[in-house]
Amino acid sequence: ARPCPQDHVNRQFVAECPNALWVSDFTYVSTWQGFVYVAFIVDVFARFIVGWK
Repeated sequence: ARPCPQDHVNRQFVAECPNALWVSDFTYVSTWQGFVYVAFIVDVFARFIVGWK
């Protein structure tokens, strides 16, 4: 088994300025043609989605 990746932020999702810490998440969405996956990049300071695909 592969070792788990290191937790570089020690589960402290707090940033003191914009663009200092980005986190990612993904989900799936139902569409008329089936399910699609959507990935998001979020700026922790602003709690704003800075990118998605």
